[in-house]
Amino acid sequence: MPAVELSDGRIMTDTTPMISWFEEHYRDPPVIPEDPILRFISYLVEDYAEEWLWRPAMHYRWSYRTDRRHLGRKIVDEFMTDVPGPGFLKRAFILRRQHVEYVKRDGVDANTWDHVESIYLHTLDRLEAIFASRPYLLGGRPTLVDFGFFASMFRH
Repeated sequence: MPAVELSDGRIMTDTTPMISWFEEHYRDPPVIPEDPILRFISYLVEDYAEEWLWRPAMHYRWSYRTDRRHLGRKIVDEFMTDVPGPGFLKRAFILRRQHVEYVKRDGVDANTWDHVESIYLHTLDRLEAIFASRPYLLGGRPTLVDFGFFASMFRH
């Protein structure tokens, strides 16, 4: 999760407000389009990318056994070294927690599995067509929408 600590000690963790804050304080180069239609599209698509691609990102991360075991081990070995207890119990806790919280409770099950994967695959197809003609989603430089996609796609 991206996080920025401001000079006054506040911590920002939500991408869209963080980008708005940076836009206000560090305007050059702008990432929020000046054109009102492109600005609307940018916010709309960024919201889709950041909020709705979360589901396939978590599905691919925690639904497949090999990936789930690898990431569980990585989390325990890198971030839980100060947590007392045997590694196998910490890994079992992480695997269960992540799978239940970020897959099952987010509605991914046997009935929705294929649809969740298709969201990601169709998005890749659409992005490939766009990037065939330009380097960024809305043209020649990165905008809010590019950062929204990067955040969710990087999770994959």
